[in-house]
Amino acid sequence: MWIVIGIAIVLFFVFYVGKRFNTYVLIARNTTYIYEILSTDFKDQLPNEDILFATSGVIDALKYVMEGSLTVDEIAIGVLTSKCGKCSLNLIKLDITDNPTYHFFVRQPDLLYFVYFVMQLEALIFHVDTHVPPEYILSAVKSKKRVIEKEIKKTKHKYKAHGAPPLLKENTYSFMNCEAFAGLRDELGIIKGKEDKVRQVMVEAKQAVSSRGQHYVFVHQVLRDLFFDMPEQIINIMTRDGAAAALLDLWNRVGAKVAESGLVSPDGLHYEIRTLDDDVEVALITLPAPKFICEAHYVALVYRPSSPEYEGITRFIVLERSFNGSLPILCEWGAAGEHSNMGPISEPTLETFFEEVCELLQSVSIDSDDALNL
Repeated sequence: MWIVIGIAIVLFFVFYVGKRFNTYVLIARNTTYIYEILSTDFKDQLPNEDILFATSGVIDALKYVMEGSLTVDEIAIGVLTSKCGKCSLNLIKLDITDNPTYHFFVRQPDLLYFVYFVMQLEALIFHVDTHVPPEYILSAVKSKKRVIEKEIKKTKHKYKAHGAPPLLKENTYSFMNCEAFAGLRDELGIIKGKEDKVRQVMVEAKQAVSSRGQHYVFVHQVLRDLFFDMPEQIINIMTRDGAAAALLDLWNRVGAKVAESGLVSPDGLHYEIRTLDDDVEVALITLPAPKFICEAHYVALVYRPSSPEYEGITRFIVLERSFNGSLPILCEWGAAGEHSNMGPISEPTLETFFEEVCELLQSVSIDSDDALNL
């Protein structure tokens, strides 16, 4: 009898745990990305870590929440349960904590709390998807703790390096902004801060133009228009001796046209030219350190003339300071004056910016008269 039960349990683990392996990884990955997006872009609307965890879980399990098979309360209670080091289903609890010494001195407690929460979320979703007894589900989830933790760590590194996948970012922003989810946001205790945030962004943008007009106008008006008007001449100037003096002269000419209160020191203004394998010239311009939203960290003037071998390219790519100085935003101006926002990148360094520019050039190629509208 006991042998038969033991074999049944083994078969359960082999079949269900193996079958759901990709699901464990997917839930861990998606919930982590959502957590990072919320932490970066909506932290002012999430009063504490419990609400942050619960909101991450609700967004990842939104399909189940909307159809009523999972509730906000169940996920919120799961946060509290997991923070006690337990995983719970239908009043059945399983201890999932590590050895306390190992927990506090060898690994990161904050990370483990999130691992425990993701395990709890996995168990809740597993329970909805199957008719397996809760105790078996809890044991199966616990057996995958290291897999889940490894995926969470890997995803955090990916987010830091490359940001979040566009679809997950779109889903997270939709949940946090759309009126359709206002009731769920109220249940979670999310602060209604969108309107205030928009006002703050507008105030900071006005400050950028009024108190540091030279910085903004140099990049977003004068340099942009000059480059699109005569890209070949600008690149030729940038490749000659005396280009640094010409760049500084243009900066000072812009300064002469703005109010004295809007002047910015040229400290930090410099450039370099890089040539890519396909005859594309990239002039990388470093600006004085930005202080307000929309001010540029760097500009890439990308040019290749049309030829029988290659299509012509003229692109003006900018790395802009974001709201409150969080992750910088990769943007592009088109020849017709349209401005495209392609999302945040990991850090405001020249090499990271150049890598992003190269990726853009590999994925999309347009000529000088085309408008890029991503």
